[in-house]
Amino acid sequence: MAEIDAFLLDIFNAEQEERVQRLNRFHQLRLERQQLRDVSNPFTLPAEFFRRYYRMPPHVVMRLIGFLAEGGLQKGFAQDFVHPVSQSTASQCIARVIDTINHLADDFIRFPGTEGQREHNSNRFQRTTRIPGIIGAVDGFMVTFYRPTINEEAFFNYRVGTSMNVQIIVDSDYNILNIRVCPGSNNDRFVWQFSEAKEYMEDLRADENFPNRYYIIGDSGYTPSRVLLTPDLNAAEGSPAHVYTLEHVRTRCIVERTIGILTNVCLQSFVMMLIGEEEEKQQNMQQELQKETILLHSILCRL
Repeated sequence: MAEIDAFLLDIFNAEQEERVQRLNRFHQLRLERQQLRDVSNPFTLPAEFFRRYYRMPPHVVMRLIGFLAEGGLQKGFAQDFVHPVSQSTASQCIARVIDTINHLADDFIRFPGTEGQREHNSNRFQRTTRIPGIIGAVDGFMVTFYRPTINEEAFFNYRVGTSMNVQIIVDSDYNILNIRVCPGSNNDRFVWQFSEAKEYMEDLRADENFPNRYYIIGDSGYTPSRVLLTPDLNAAEGSPAHVYTLEHVRTRCIVERTIGILTNVCLQSFVMMLIGEEEEKQQNMQQELQKETILLHSILCRL
């Protein structure tokens, strides 16, 4: 018991030290971003130059920023007496900027594709866990929206109602490595089972030219495999399996914290639907909004 207590104390101290370092890094990055913002604000440009450089007028970008900041049915547009716009115009502005931002996805949402990137991710996880070879943590969460009339059964989840299941894989620094959006009737296990990330990891394991073994970690809702590690919830206390489970659960918290950031700050805007548009386009816009918000999170993490 003394060895276990000492081990848990070391884990706690390391976690506290990492938390302090993370807070210091956050404050430093915040100051740097503020300084960068103060010296280079594109919205101070005249409208004609803004459009020449960014291919759209500034009010279009500002509409999306206001929508993401407030969220919820675009109600802020109707209450804006300084710059009022109709709901249809607001939807067009949002769709236009979202399409532009999503073109940056390949630059900021990248699954480790080289040995150097995989080793880097594994070493970063290795700072706080003794489980070797971890390069990412996976989990899914539900984003609710209005009930559709087309293929309603595909989006119905018995826990939250009409929704989409968003799967993300993150590294130890809150960077999102992969995203997959599926109808809400699919559980996390199904979404992972038919994902490109899972197929890539399986191909990597089967390739004899890559002797290093890398893993993704997930909760008990996933099926364990040679590339996906899950906790052993029935392990006897004090056994090696129990120590492994403690390490696993503590390490996997990174993806839950990332989901908390997304759902509490960004994903409120996903209740928006495009009134008057075709329903298939509404569903596509929901998926694009989810990807775009997660992309914005990735951009901020990498600044």
